[in-house]
Amino acid sequence: MYSTLLASAALLTTLYTLYGLVYRLYFSPLAKFPGPKLAAATRWYEFYYDVVKRNRFSWQIQEMHDQYGRASFSKVYCQILSAFPSKERRTSKERSKSKEKGEGKTSSLTIPPGPIIRISPEELHVRDPEWYDELMTTSIRPRDKSEAFAGRSGRDSIFGTVQHDHHRVRRGALNPFFSKKSISAIEPLIQDKVDLLCTALGEYAPGGSDEKRAGKEIELGLAYMSLTLDIISHYAFGKSYGLLNLPGFSQLWKDVVENVMESFALVRNLPWLPEILKKLPMPITRMIDTGMAFYLQMEAETRVEVVKIVEAEKKRSQEKIEDPTTAHKNIFEELYHSNLPPQEKMIDRLNEEGFALILAGADTSSATLSQLSYHLLADPEILKTLKEELRVAIPDTQVPMPWQELENLPFLRACITEGLRVNAIATSRSVRAAPNETLHYKDWVIEPGTPVGMNTHFTHLSSEIFPEATKFDPYRWLKAEKEGTKAELEKFFNPLEMELFETERDDVTIVCDAFIGHPKKESKGVRVKVLKKWDRT
Repeated sequence: MYSTLLASAALLTTLYTLYGLVYRLYFSPLAKFPGPKLAAATRWYEFYYDVVKRNRFSWQIQEMHDQYGRASFSKVYCQILSAFPSKERRTSKERSKSKEKGEGKTSSLTIPPGPIIRISPEELHVRDPEWYDELMTTSIRPRDKSEAFAGRSGRDSIFGTVQHDHHRVRRGALNPFFSKKSISAIEPLIQDKVDLLCTALGEYAPGGSDEKRAGKEIELGLAYMSLTLDIISHYAFGKSYGLLNLPGFSQLWKDVVENVMESFALVRNLPWLPEILKKLPMPITRMIDTGMAFYLQMEAETRVEVVKIVEAEKKRSQEKIEDPTTAHKNIFEELYHSNLPPQEKMIDRLNEEGFALILAGADTSSATLSQLSYHLLADPEILKTLKEELRVAIPDTQVPMPWQELENLPFLRACITEGLRVNAIATSRSVRAAPNETLHYKDWVIEPGTPVGMNTHFTHLSSEIFPEATKFDPYRWLKAEKEGTKAELEKFFNPLEMELFETERDDVTIVCDAFIGHPKKESKGVRVKVLKKWDRT
C-alpha cells in the first residue's frame, strides 16, 4: 500500500513538473520572446549565475542579449544572402584575406544585439535606453515592482514594497528627508564628519602622531565607508556609529556591509533562508554562510536603535512634550510622528526601513567616492585642474564653501558627473510591471503584470552613447555643455595630498552585482599614501 502511494506521489510530481516545463516553454505568454530555453524553464538558471558564479547574472543577461540578437539576425542574413548568385558571395577564407588587405572596412552590415529577451520563466529584459521612460513612467501610469526580484530581498522596506500605491505612501514619507532643503539643513553635520575624516587621514601622513599609522598606506574605501555610515546613522537615528573616531576606522563594519550586500542574491533566490537561519545560534549560522550571518547581525543591531527611538517617542507623547527644540531630530522620530498609518509604524516595519537606509547610504556613496578618488589620483592633469578651480573658488580654507555653491563649479560638477557615469555603481536591474496596461516595445506586445527589467549600468558604459566609455573624461560634459546630474551630492574633496599605492584600474573595475557594483574579490581596494597632513589654516 505504502509503495503504491509513494509511486503515485512520484508520478504526480513528475507529471506536474513536466506540465510546468511544457507550459513555460510553449504555452506561456512569454514563450514567443527570444532567450535561452533553460532560463525560460527554471529560475535555477538565474540562481547559478547569481549565487554559484557570485553575482554575475547581470553580465550573463548582456551575453544573452548579444547571443540571441545575433541568432535572430543570422537567420535573416542567410535569407538575404541566399538571394544573391553564388559568384557574388565569398568563402570565409576569402573574407579573411580581404580583411587582412584592409578591404570591406566601410561595410554597414553589422550584427545588432537583441533588444528584448526572456531571462526567466516570468521576466523579460529590455536593452534600449530610449524605452526606459516608458517602463519607469510617472505615477499616472502605475508600475509595480517584481515580487520575485525586489519583494523577496527588500521585504517591508521602501526598496521591497511591490504594489505601486503602497510604495508611493512609503516613499512619500521618506522623500522630504532627502530634498535639497533637508540636505542643506544637515550640512553642518556632514561638514563635521568630513572634518573628522580629514583629521583621521592626516594621521597617515609622515609625521603623524600615531606611529602605527604615520607613513603607512590606507584603503580609501574603508575611510569613506566610515564617513558614510557615520553620516547616515546620525541622520537616521540621531546618533552616529562613531567609526571616524576609531584608530584605523572600522574594517569590521566595511566587511559587514559588503557581505550583506552580496548576500542579497542568495536571499532573493532562497527567500526562506533568513527565517531558518534566524532560529539557529549565530556561530552555526556563521559556519553555514558568513554573509548571511553578517546580514542577520546588522539587522538585529538596527532593530535595537529603532526600538530605542520608538520607546522614547512613546514616552515623550505620554508626557506631552511639545517643545519643538526637543522633538523630531532624526528620520525615525519624524516617521513615528508622520501621517503614516499605524501599521506602517510598527517596530518590525521601521526596522526594515532603517536597515535599508543604512545599507543604501553606506555602500553607494563610499563606493562612488572611492572610485572617483582613484580616477582623480590616476590622472595628475585632471587633478591639477580640479585643485586650481577649488583654490580660486575657496581662497579662505577656514571658511567651508556651501554645497549649493560647490555644485555650481563647472569642472567639479563635470568630475562628479563623469565619476557617477564611468563608475556606474548601480549594477542591479530595475524590474517593473504594468498591472493594468499592455506595454508595447516596437512590434512586441507585453501583457499586463509581466515583469520587465532594465539596467542602467551598461547604458552608462555604452561606447555607442559615450565614446571611449570606460575612460574617465570630465571634459566630455564641458564640451557637450550639459549640466550633468541633479542628484543631491554631499561630496567634499579635502586638501590632503595623496598618491595611489599599488592600485590598478583592475582593482576598481566592477565585476560583481551586489545591488551595488563590487570589484573582484582579490582587490585590496583603492590604497593611497597620504603625503601631506590636512591643515585648514
